[in-house]
Amino acid sequence: MDTTRLSRFSDYELKHAIRHLLRSSRYAQLERVILSPTFLEQIAERDYKLELTKSLAEITDVLPIAHPVRTRCAVLREAIHRDFAFVNRSATRLFQCLWNNCWWDGSLRAQTHFLFNDDGSSQRALALRPLSSCLERWRKHRKSCHATPWVRSLRPPGLRSALPIFLFSQLWKMRIMKAFQSLLMAP
Repeated sequence: MDTTRLSRFSDYELKHAIRHLLRSSRYAQLERVILSPTFLEQIAERDYKLELTKSLAEITDVLPIAHPVRTRCAVLREAIHRDFAFVNRSATRLFQCLWNNCWWDGSLRAQTHFLFNDDGSSQRALALRPLSSCLERWRKHRKSCHATPWVRSLRPPGLRSALPIFLFSQLWKMRIMKAFQSLLMAP
């Protein structure tokens, strides 16, 4: 497969390119293909999303945990897996799913939502910066092509459900306080 041209992929390349590049240990080319908006768009158009998730699973199983390509693929896999029913309804929804779940991890603008190391940097954000850059390119491409509208999340995936968790924890605190009060009041 010629990874210098990323304009149009054959059906065979869409289904098997990731596996071939992984088995031949060509990780730089593997990352270039996976982070190509053209590749991801064509995966969605031709309904190969299940093949993509299988390939991403194989990458996360084979590469060492600390490998940056593995980290990026794990995030992609998790995002597609989380919203697979949504993504599977329409080809245009893959971009929305990946943006709302993955852009936050590597974006410099979104780093204020996450915990940082002592030196002020986030290792995960640094490892995922190419992923958010890919999504930024894909968004610009979609905008220039007047693609279908999509819904953009204003909160990172982990923070979307923070309010229900907070309310649930407050409810348990109140129950525990009532239990202690009843113990203290008991004769």
